[in-house]
Amino acid sequence: MGGSEGRKQLFREIKLHRIPQAIGVASRMSIDSVVAVLESDVAPKHPEACDTFVTTWLEALDPVERLAAANKTLPMYLLELYWLPQAADKASKRLLESAALAMTHFEGMLSDFELTAGIPESSLRPEQAANLSQLGESEVRALGDRLSAASREIVIE
Repeated sequence: MGGSEGRKQLFREIKLHRIPQAIGVASRMSIDSVVAVLESDVAPKHPEACDTFVTTWLEALDPVERLAAANKTLPMYLLELYWLPQAADKASKRLLESAALAMTHFEGMLSDFELTAGIPESSLRPEQAANLSQLGESEVRALGDRLSAASREIVIE
C-alpha cells in the first residue's frame, strides 16, 4: 500500500472506529509507519479510538512485533494520551505483557537450536544447543515469569 494513501486510510478507519478494517490496513504497513500515523494524526484528534486501535493491533501482531510496537507506542501514552484514564498504566502493562510473551517465544526459539545441531552440515555442536535450550528453560523463562507477574500487578479499572 502506498505510503501516503495507507496513512490516510489508516487514519480514516480509526477515526470512524472501524477497527478491524484499520488492523487490515496496518498489517500492510511497518510498525514505524503505523506509530507515526497514531502520534501525528490519530492520538491528538481521536484519543479514545486510538487507544482501542492500539489494544486490538497489538493483539494481532506476532510476539516479537508486539513487543516492538508496545515499546514504540509507550511514549504516545505518556505524551499525547496522558489524560486518558490510566494511560501510563495501560501502556506499561501492555509493554510488560508483550515482553513476557516475547520471552515465551524466545524460549521456544532457543530450544529449536537442538534441531539445528542435529543437521550434519551445522557447525553448532549439540552441547551448545543444549546450553541454549537450558538458557531458555531457565533464565529466559524466569524473566518471562517475572515480567508477567509485574504486568499483573498493574490493575486497569
